[in-house]
Amino acid sequence: MQFTIVADGFRKALSPVYDVATKCSIKDWISENRIAFNTHNKKTIFRAYNGRIAIQTTLSELDDQGTQYRYGQDGDVVVNAKDLINILKSFPSNAVIICEKKGKELCIKMRDDTDQFQTMPCYDDDLTFPAKPSTFKKTIDINRLLFLAGLSKIFFAIGYEAEREKYLYWVLRFNKDFVRFAAGTGAIFAVADFEGKDIITSVPNKDYILLNKEHTIVLQKVLESTISEAMKIQESNDSAKDSFQILITLGNIEMQLIGMNPDIDWIDENTFLNLDYSHKIVTKTTDWEYAGRGVVATFNDEMKRERRNSKTTVELSQDKATLFVQSSDLMKAKRKVEVIDYSNVNNEDTFAFSCSSVYIPFLARLSEEDGLIQIEKFSENDKKPIIVRYYADNTAKDRKDVKKVNSVTGYIEKLCIFFAQMS
Repeated sequence: MQFTIVADGFRKALSPVYDVATKCSIKDWISENRIAFNTHNKKTIFRAYNGRIAIQTTLSELDDQGTQYRYGQDGDVVVNAKDLINILKSFPSNAVIICEKKGKELCIKMRDDTDQFQTMPCYDDDLTFPAKPSTFKKTIDINRLLFLAGLSKIFFAIGYEAEREKYLYWVLRFNKDFVRFAAGTGAIFAVADFEGKDIITSVPNKDYILLNKEHTIVLQKVLESTISEAMKIQESNDSAKDSFQILITLGNIEMQLIGMNPDIDWIDENTFLNLDYSHKIVTKTTDWEYAGRGVVATFNDEMKRERRNSKTTVELSQDKATLFVQSSDLMKAKRKVEVIDYSNVNNEDTFAFSCSSVYIPFLARLSEEDGLIQIEKFSENDKKPIIVRYYADNTAKDRKDVKKVNSVTGYIEKLCIFFAQMS
């Protein structure tokens, strides 16, 4: 096996494969931290498989991805992923290198000065790859940057408790002119919507795909390291748990997501999003930044060791001009948030709720600089979730009108979180 390539270009081309080889592997998986080179027919396929995700990317003289790849000889090698990247980093970024298998070693040397080289051992066995599905029941074509934008807004809300399996998944809902990203822990949820003519193409026209958190951690890294804008997501026809797959294609990169539960029944988030809440309060997001830090600061190590819940109470002042944000336990905090506008459909006198203190910082964290949010509560004594809608205006509005138009894409965007109240 032999080919020549520019060192830094090679490292960047390998980045998605490296991420799969070294991140979120099944424990003690045999091919963890391994990358395979398969050089045949004047091209090289680079592969990795961590037990959850299989990935391959291809370089050839016709499609070298800016690496100046040149084929030399056929052959196969499997090497340690971390050692390989460290070796590539040891060469000048613009150096042309020769990668060549010699016996049971991979030799990487400078093309213009072959006295300078590095070697590393090769594994005896090739990587065993799962078979790819041949038919699919769902397909969606979406822009990579749009996918990353939506995912970045809701990733924090993906669940973490193994005993609540469905919340280890997040949902991608879509139709011809609409795509939604939604995630939740069971107590706090985040939903990001994007609307625009022909924003995606899909079969069928309206459906959803569920993606697992462990896969998503690596997928996000891969998407950030590639330049291809076109992204295809396909869900296999086979619904048996041991053979169900999601196939993702990005230019010359192909990923197989494996080991997911196709029988997950995720919640219908519209049950809460489409309620007409009676209380609506508009505030600046900047006011919540330090209020959030203040109440979280009361949740100290002693409380965590004792597994105590940290509760924050938010209450409207009598003159309707201020929200008091208070936490009172071993440590106390009281902060103020200015009310920009307040709407009360049922003319109730009281607006107050209590929630976990850890939710409060998100009121500022997800917002744009100097943005406004609209906080909604159903009624005085009702325990339905609290809704926070981003991209608000100076005046409290109907839920469907809390949105923004992206100045670059022209898409209509909506973003909200909702979370449980505490007694």
